[in-house]
Amino acid sequence: MPGFLIDGAETCRFPSEKVNTIMWCNFTSISTSIKKMFSVPGCATLIDSDLNSDSDSDSLLDDTKQDHGPVLAIDIGGMSFKMLASGEIEPRSGETGTRFTPMELVDRVKVLSEDWHYDRITIGVPGPVGHGGPSSEPHNLGSGWIGFNFVEAFGKPVKILNDAVMQALGSYEGGRMLFLGFGTGIGAAFIGPRVVLPLELGGLHYSKKRTLGDMLGQQGLERLGKKKWNAAVNATAENLTRVFRADYVVIGGGNAARASGLSHGMRKGHNHAAFRGGFRAWAMDGLLEQSVDRADLQKPGWHVV
Repeated sequence: MPGFLIDGAETCRFPSEKVNTIMWCNFTSISTSIKKMFSVPGCATLIDSDLNSDSDSDSLLDDTKQDHGPVLAIDIGGMSFKMLASGEIEPRSGETGTRFTPMELVDRVKVLSEDWHYDRITIGVPGPVGHGGPSSEPHNLGSGWIGFNFVEAFGKPVKILNDAVMQALGSYEGGRMLFLGFGTGIGAAFIGPRVVLPLELGGLHYSKKRTLGDMLGQQGLERLGKKKWNAAVNATAENLTRVFRADYVVIGGGNAARASGLSHGMRKGHNHAAFRGGFRAWAMDGLLEQSVDRADLQKPGWHVV
């Protein structure tokens, strides 16, 4: 199969699961999909004309000066959730699972945070998120997430983000950043000045028989072993760096600690990056709260595409 070209860049390829062989990947559809991702009305000028502008990224990085009150950041995973409030030191956590519902989350968060003070909440959930909250039921959790009114349940303003986006926001240091999160599956996001782009990479083909999710998720790590898994991680990160023209790549997620031999321009994210991202979300005017008027989508500021 032929490789592919992005803006005249060199052809991308991944090492196959067989030792000392290269599996060529037909990513013409990926190139088209990525271009479509950036063709959202109102976002083209942000991407085309402002990629070299640091004013908005500086304001995000200086989020400690934002007067938005204390925030509770909640990071939900397939096996557990963890949370931290502004000004607190030790995160608190609880178990999730395939029967874990949003109402159960609300009840347990209220109990665990009973002695914490916070005015607003950011929730990172696994899976796609729309302007009203989760747009699909998380694969590793229970049902009822689509359309659930967290604002009413908590009685506080709420922002809901994809969990990889929340970790990415906490890892962002300006410029063009690609975030790759490795855990049960693979989560990803791209951030540039005033643009946050959630990415669903797990279904992309790594080889004829394997997807990126198969190769880089927990099952891939167990099947391949640490050495081959790391080779796949590095190959994928290098190829995606060229595709997105990223200045740097941050590796996060539960299996980030197992990543080694990272190429130049790649680094591991901090374990508490998701909490920082949850706090930062309230310093970004374009990231909407749940249940807001859709007319607010036309306002200037940061936007999740």
